[in-house]
Amino acid sequence: MKQITLTRGKAALVDDDMYIYLNQWKWHAIKGRNTFYAARHIIRNGKRGYITMQHDVLSDKKGFIIDHIDQNGLNNLRRNLRRVNIRGNSLNSCQYKNNKSGFRGVYKHRKSWRADKTVYGHTIHLGSFQTKEDAAMAYIAAR
Repeated sequence: MKQITLTRGKAALVDDDMYIYLNQWKWHAIKGRNTFYAARHIIRNGKRGYITMQHDVLSDKKGFIIDHIDQNGLNNLRRNLRRVNIRGNSLNSCQYKNNKSGFRGVYKHRKSWRADKTVYGHTIHLGSFQTKEDAAMAYIAAR
């Protein structure tokens, strides 16, 4: 495992055999929604854009997204990357910052805690509970 230095004082982790290949470019730390990613500038069809390091490490296939298993966008070791569809990527998403219960799928509704699960875009109500822990257990059981 080696590190590639990025801008903003960040560094990306890569496998030893990818280090020389990836280190030929200048990499930048770009801020995503919940993490930083390593990216480099490219020119495609006469327009300037960027490509992320995970796409250089694990070439993407049509219809798939490259997901970081540990949700750290700077950990580009092959064992931390996987190809998933959009649904698989959303299953590995982290909690929203405004989550007040501390559990996925659980929120306060009047005087009780409610558990909901979304499946293929449809929300399923799992029940109302006295405690947020009970609601979380219902969510986990449904998952």
